[in-house]
Amino acid sequence: MLCAHHLWEQTPRGSVADLETFERMLVEIDRETTPAFEQLWEGLADKPNQRRVVAALANSDETLYNRRTLDAYGLEKGSAENAVNALVHRGEVQRADGRFSIVDPLVERWLQQTQR
Repeated sequence: MLCAHHLWEQTPRGSVADLETFERMLVEIDRETTPAFEQLWEGLADKPNQRRVVAALANSDETLYNRRTLDAYGLEKGSAENAVNALVHRGEVQRADGRFSIVDPLVERWLQQTQR
């Protein structure tokens, strides 16, 4: 919804949004959301496994419990399970079709840009 709002704002009346308009919208979205996403990340500072899990969910093409994902993010299956359950409880992560994903696609995008 936020993207649609900013795309609408960036598109001159009577014209059609193009790639340049879309890119301006992303710049505006980043400007607006970065402080909140940084605050979310800092709120997980004392929860390193939760940080690792959200970074893994944002950046890995594998499932969370895949050995390559666990190894890449310094997780053990049990600690990943505890962390992901806490993130589900917080409303940051959801489980659908047997896979975990980050609820907010803008948070996921921010993590992909900042927490590789």
